[in-house]
Amino acid sequence: MAEQNEKVLERVRQELSKNAKLGSRELYEMARGWDQSVGEQTLQQFHARYVLPIKREQTAKAKGKQAGKAAGTGRRGRSTAAAAEKSAAPAAAPRRGRTRRAAAAPTAGEGGGADRDRVRAVLLEFARDFAKAESKTEIVQVMSRIDEYVDRIAPS
Repeated sequence: MAEQNEKVLERVRQELSKNAKLGSRELYEMARGWDQSVGEQTLQQFHARYVLPIKREQTAKAKGKQAGKAAGTGRRGRSTAAAAEKSAAPAAAPRRGRTRRAAAAPTAGEGGGADRDRVRAVLLEFARDFAKAESKTEIVQVMSRIDEYVDRIAPS
C-alpha cells in the first residue's frame, strides 16, 4: 500500500472535523501547501489515501454513536421491540403483483404442488444446460431451444 504522510492525514482529519462538507479537491489544494510531496499524487490517489479512510472512520463512529444513543431502534428509527411485535403478529397473506395468468394458476395449497415441482425441474434443467455452455455458440444453441423448455412448462 502507498505511504501516508501522518502529518497530512492529521491535518485532513482536523479540517474535516471543522467542516465535514469540504471536498477532496479543496483538501488536496490545502494539503499541497502543507507538504510538497502531496502534489506528486493525483486527486484520486489523495482522496483514496487521506480523505476516504477518514470519512469511513467518521461514518463508523457515527453509526456506533447512533446505535448507543438510540438503543432499541432499528435502521429506520422503529424500535426493535415494535418490530418484534409486528413479526410476532399473525402475518397476512403477502401481497404480490400477479398477472392474470398467475392469479388464475392454482397455488400449492390448491393441488398445484406437482405443477410447481415440474416447472422448477424444467427451469433447473435449463439453468444446468446454460451453465454447461462454454462458448457463445453453445449459449446460442441453448437459448434457441427455449421454446422446448416453455412447452414443457406450459404445454399448448
